[in-house]
Amino acid sequence: MGYGNEIHSSINGRIYKQMQYRFFENIVKFLQDTGLTTKVILSENEKADDDSEIKVSDLTKEGFTFYPVGIRKWIEKYDKSKEKEKAINDFASSKKSLRSLKLKRVHN
Repeated sequence: MGYGNEIHSSINGRIYKQMQYRFFENIVKFLQDTGLTTKVILSENEKADDDSEIKVSDLTKEGFTFYPVGIRKWIEKYDKSKEKEKAINDFASSKKSLRSLKLKRVHN
């Protein structure tokens, strides 16, 4: 009795964790592909795990400036989304934020 709920909860927990890893991988890929990191955080086929992290020192000056307006907003959008899979792969708002940041730098 009750084992079904434990199994369901365990499966949901693993699915959630895998989604979080994929989201982190997408964030890192975006930052690396746009030159906002000082080093390779995850190599091309490397998967995120519990030890994966982004440190302030991993970000360029522009990356550090971009993180709150581009990445945090992406995370907020993901948190509010009913379609988590779609939100994980939606780079549009981050790309737009990066373009805006670069335009501000050009005009200043």
